[in-house]
Amino acid sequence: MSTGSITAWATALSSRVFERKAADTKKANLQEIKNKQVLNNIPRDPTALDTAKMQKDKLQSQFQGFDPKSVTPDQLTKYSNVLKEHGLISASTAGLLSTAGSKNKAGEKFNALDYFATQISTLQSGTSNEQFSNHMIPEYKRAINVLLNLQQFASSGASMSINTKA
Repeated sequence: MSTGSITAWATALSSRVFERKAADTKKANLQEIKNKQVLNNIPRDPTALDTAKMQKDKLQSQFQGFDPKSVTPDQLTKYSNVLKEHGLISASTAGLLSTAGSKNKAGEKFNALDYFATQISTLQSGTSNEQFSNHMIPEYKRAINVLLNLQQFASSGASMSINTKA
């Protein structure tokens, strides 16, 4: 093989790798935009988590520093188990939280809000059974609200405020 052939082959390979990376980046950017839209369109539900009961049970220290945008699957499982044991979330919500990010490497942090937003956008794309989508989308929305309320509680010990001015 001549030097010119090797250079041409390497250039073509490099070009393909660059194109693939550009396509992957474009796909990731589109998903990020979809996730932001999904998260912005979910109405906030301050009652998704009974933070008054959490305050009464002095649970804030167990969730100190909780950030749903940077959590490991093991941490999320631990948090969901505590919430379930105290009767603060249902078994189905605990199950969703426990399995989120399970495809990640052990100890690898992920954005749980983006995970659930991706699940919702996938179901909304119409590729799934409508009955399944109609059941799961509200469950994913509830999980997102639980995560947001938990983050608020962990950082301040307070519940999310309810806007009574409409």
